[in-house]
Amino acid sequence: MPDVASLYTVNKDLVFKGLFTAVFVASYTTPVPDQLFDPDTGELEPLPEGWYPVGYTGEDGTTHDRDRDLAETKAAQEATSVRDDINSDTQTAKFTMLETSPVSIALYEGLQFDELGTDLGKPLRWAKPAVPPTVDRRWLFLASDRSKTTGQERVRARLFPRGAVTDVGGAQESRSDATGYETTVKAYMDPVFGTDVLNWLDGPGWRELAGGRPDPSS
Repeated sequence: MPDVASLYTVNKDLVFKGLFTAVFVASYTTPVPDQLFDPDTGELEPLPEGWYPVGYTGEDGTTHDRDRDLAETKAAQEATSVRDDINSDTQTAKFTMLETSPVSIALYEGLQFDELGTDLGKPLRWAKPAVPPTVDRRWLFLASDRSKTTGQERVRARLFPRGAVTDVGGAQESRSDATGYETTVKAYMDPVFGTDVLNWLDGPGWRELAGGRPDPSS
């Protein structure tokens, strides 16, 4: 007769960490990759021209939040709701940029990339808009882990085909800490892709797990 332990399967290989995280951003007119991973090998494909890394981010990496608002229908005959409907489902990504660059400044200040350029070392001058806009851009968030067996990469990817910086934190300048630019990006529905978030879980280290999960009914 089976016990709980024999029915309940666990797999240490499925415990995922973001050992290396990356944030890429592009103008909204920049093409989205046709495919993010090689269909045969699972390796990451190069990004098209116009995608920029934001550089170093804080040690907390990227926090992906999801906020749902439910409409509850209650009845006199039951204490719990008899029906729930999702009114809204919003996804955001929060991170702190540690590099002071034309890219990070444009994101923090709500500027188009062509207003400051993306080259380092050139003099920069800008003015805070009277009414800061929410600038639509494309965003790619990657988190990489490694197989304990082979060292091959496993990648969790989220792409906002249309997203904008909706909140920023303070930028402290001090002797003890690097200046950080706290940034929150909100995903919006993109009419071309029909979604606000595209998701992947792939990589050679992920594909090596194929066929390795036991069937609890056997």
